[in-house]
Amino acid sequence: MTGGMYSQALGLTQKSYSTLTQAMHLSKQYPPDERNADLSWSHHREAAPIQNRDERQAVLRQAVDEGWTREQMREHGKGDTTPTAKVTTCPQCGHAW
Repeated sequence: MTGGMYSQALGLTQKSYSTLTQAMHLSKQYPPDERNADLSWSHHREAAPIQNRDERQAVLRQAVDEGWTREQMREHGKGDTTPTAKVTTCPQCGHAW
């Protein structure tokens, strides 16, 4: 994207320059057929460092199947393959879910 194109995009989207450059980087990392519509841009950003395409796709599928949050994707990227689920506890009875 050229400087003029960024200027136009900044004006049209009202997004920051940083957001636009990150979006450009991710769009190059993930061709349209590799993007998962069930996951957020942030999920894809967390998986982007995985160089092997098949491994990255497997992680994205696992994130969908297990309902991972962006934070859980980040934990996986740090080598924790079993992200900790967020636990909510009832203040009255102590039941956790």
